[in-house]
Amino acid sequence: IYQSKEIDGQSDVIENQLDMFSDEFNIEQYEQYKQLIKSNIEYKQWIDDIVIYNETEKETNARITELDQIVTVITDEVCSSAKSITIQGQKYSHETVKKELLKANRQAIQAVLDQMTRVDKPVKNVRKYFISALFNEVRAGQFQHNQENRQVDYMILRDFGNGGAANV
Repeated sequence: IYQSKEIDGQSDVIENQLDMFSDEFNIEQYEQYKQLIKSNIEYKQWIDDIVIYNETEKETNARITELDQIVTVITDEVCSSAKSITIQGQKYSHETVKKELLKANRQAIQAVLDQMTRVDKPVKNVRKYFISALFNEVRAGQFQHNQENRQVDYMILRDFGNGGAANV
């Protein structure tokens, strides 16, 4: 994950990362995706929670820096000019990965961070591991959500039939 230098409260990570983007992405588009990602992950609420639940200023600053780095990593991947991305040995089109990453929410990121704390071996490429885990978490979350909906639909149909009234 990238370290950023702060200048007047603004990170210069964007300028340092522009070389990995195609000409079609400019700073304004990058910032628009960054804001969308922040919205999706409830960034402001997450920051408020970090401030409330961390005891020291040092710990609070470290958590906020980590969250900013996570947003940057996701934004970098969404804005990447790569045609395809390999995740766990499987090639996916950039558009497929972008679509899934833009669905990521706070719960998915927290699940990935929890998962990363349980990894036994050192992770060689934290950025790639994080993106891969987040991609899979978003997909698994959608599958879980769809399964829960199917289960509810089945129970309603089983208990009430097609007419919506309880079978007597």
